[in-house]
Amino acid sequence: MKEYAKEIKFNIPEKSDIDKGLLEMLKFFLDTESKVKIYLYLLKAGRSSSDNIAEGTSIYPSTCREALDSMVQMKFIEKYNEGG
Repeated sequence: MKEYAKEIKFNIPEKSDIDKGLLEMLKFFLDTESKVKIYLYLLKAGRSSSDNIAEGTSIYPSTCREALDSMVQMKFIEKYNEGG
């Protein structure tokens, strides 16, 4: 009868390596670092105005609005009007 290994060892990547990998993957799909920041902000904050997103991500408001419009066209996010 063959003996099988009784102990299996796995290397677990460091959290920072996983975070870097996820950020690179998001950047691949979202095209820019600004869009990645916005996406991550919205995951945490939920619905938010473009001004709040710009402030929360430290992105210029005009850049933020352009990125948001692009993300809506890409169907990564949805745009809601006030009250809706």
